[in-house]
Amino acid sequence: MLLRVAAGICFGYMVWYFWSERGRLMEIDAPIVGHLRPWMVIIGVVISGLISALLIVGAWTQGVAILAVLVVLKQLVFFRRYQSVFPFGRSTYWLLLCICLMLVVTGAGAFAFDLPL
Repeated sequence: MLLRVAAGICFGYMVWYFWSERGRLMEIDAPIVGHLRPWMVIIGVVISGLISALLIVGAWTQGVAILAVLVVLKQLVFFRRYQSVFPFGRSTYWLLLCICLMLVVTGAGAFAFDLPL
């Protein structure tokens, strides 16, 4: 339970950080799409917010943890190029990735459905 809540709090902090820095996020030149549009930032904040809320509550933990793994992997891939827009250091993202992978395997949640993995 503690790891699930800790990961949820980390994602909650990312939501707050990305929302407060949305003006600076829209100035960076992203691959494929160019400059980020406001709706792209809002979608990222909503996805991270849903991950945070569902991890803290413990609902659908394994499915949400898979989505969280994808988000953290994306941030690790782009960390070197866009280091100034990410709220955590690289080691924190690796730790968050390990926590989310553990949640995929164990499904430690109050309302989790045990997926046969």
